[in-house]
Amino acid sequence: MSAVTRYRPGLPTLGQPGSVPHPLFRLSDAMRNTSWLPALDLVESADGFRVTLDVPGVRSEDIEVTFEAGNLVIRGEKRAEQASEDRGYRLIERTRGAFERAVRIGTPVDAESVSAECRDGVLTVWLPKAAEARPRQIAIAS
Repeated sequence: MSAVTRYRPGLPTLGQPGSVPHPLFRLSDAMRNTSWLPALDLVESADGFRVTLDVPGVRSEDIEVTFEAGNLVIRGEKRAEQASEDRGYRLIERTRGAFERAVRIGTPVDAESVSAECRDGVLTVWLPKAAEARPRQIAIAS
C-alpha cells in the first residue's frame, strides 16, 4: 500500500524527503520555548497599528506588554486550575503555561502613547504612528 499525499498548490510539502521547510512555518527560538501560542492579528491604518491577541482564560495581571526599539513583545501565562485531591482527571486538553509573541514594527511609533486593554479574552494593543510616519496631504502650488 502506498502513501497518498494531498496536493495543495502554493503550500510547501513538509516532511517529505528532500523538501525544504518554508520560512513561514519556522518558529523562532522564543516561540519554541513556550507552552502555547495565542493567535495574533496585526492591522495597519493611517494612524497606527492595532494588535489583537486571543488570550482566553488569561488574567490581565498575568500579561506583560513591552515596546522597545521597534519591537512589540507580549508575554503571559495561562495558569492551571488548582488541583484537588477529589478530582479524577481522565483527559486534559486545555492549554496552559507561558507564551511569548514578538512583532517587529518597521514604522516609527509614538512609544509614549502605546496603550493596551484586555476584555473578554482578547488583548488589544494600540500603537499610534509617530507624526513623521503619518500620511499627510501635500498642497500643490500653481
